[in-house]
Amino acid sequence: MIFSKSLVAFLFVEATIGLLFIFSFYFAYMILTRWNFNSPSKLQYTLEKRDYFVSLILYFALSTKVVLLPFFINLLNSLSEKLPGAMCAAGVVSANEYGQILLTLKVVIIFISGTWLILNAKDKLEVNLPYIKPRYYLYLVLFSLILLELLIEYLYFTNISTEEVVLCCSALYGMSSAGLTLPFGLDIYGVLSLFYATWVLLFLSYIKKYLLINTIANIFYLVLSFYALTYFFSTYVYELPTHKCPYCLFQKEYYYVGYLLWGSLIGGSFYSIAGFAVAKITKFKTDYLYRNSLILDTIFIAVCTLYVVVYYLKNGVFL
Repeated sequence: MIFSKSLVAFLFVEATIGLLFIFSFYFAYMILTRWNFNSPSKLQYTLEKRDYFVSLILYFALSTKVVLLPFFINLLNSLSEKLPGAMCAAGVVSANEYGQILLTLKVVIIFISGTWLILNAKDKLEVNLPYIKPRYYLYLVLFSLILLELLIEYLYFTNISTEEVVLCCSALYGMSSAGLTLPFGLDIYGVLSLFYATWVLLFLSYIKKYLLINTIANIFYLVLSFYALTYFFSTYVYELPTHKCPYCLFQKEYYYVGYLLWGSLIGGSFYSIAGFAVAKITKFKTDYLYRNSLILDTIFIAVCTLYVVVYYLKNGVFL
């Protein structure tokens, strides 16, 4: 098993969050099965106090999960120094079959965690807590996913070998890569055209308040952005046409711009999806969530485009 102090600290925090969810399970079950706000019974009074206690625990645990995602990426980059062949987190993620599954699962958990935090805040604004059961049903989903995440983390980190050579990002995403291909049979310029067109759709659907269209477009935008950033815009960050990697962006040599780019992209998609979910569950308006989504999506596309413009102004050519 690969070892580092950062990894031990990370796994300790992850295990602590898992224990907090396990500790909260009994109270969540009681609230889901026994809750009756109109009842004057002692049990109902106890459940109301337990809800406040559990909400506080989950607020801490889920907020920590959000913070842990960039720490996890930084951890993977630091572990690349211990693996032969790895140049960045790309090699660490591809070290075994669990890496990409774990990373994807973490993003899904972040999306659901953020939605729970928003729903919890909305519910606390109401006297009779009308959305308490949707909150705890969402908790059960998170409970299952976090236990699955802990299992996959164990399988992932215990199956990383420090003796076997892993693929570097050039082999995974470069010219010699036999891995990822562009979606829908498009070339990179087709992906870029759809990328910019989808942002226009995001803007128009926000102006017209077409929430479902905006949410679907955001998911589409997230997929297109991955390919556009990896196979086109990243080359302008690295200023090297053969260097295509979504992970090296997080390194110091590129001023950690990956945290801004991926953070704004994931945040933009999250706010749109969460806005749609919360609007369907509650009676609250979620325009501010869609506004935040559009702002973050715009930051992403603006920074990406700026790298291309600056490179052209400096060199007079495109890559």
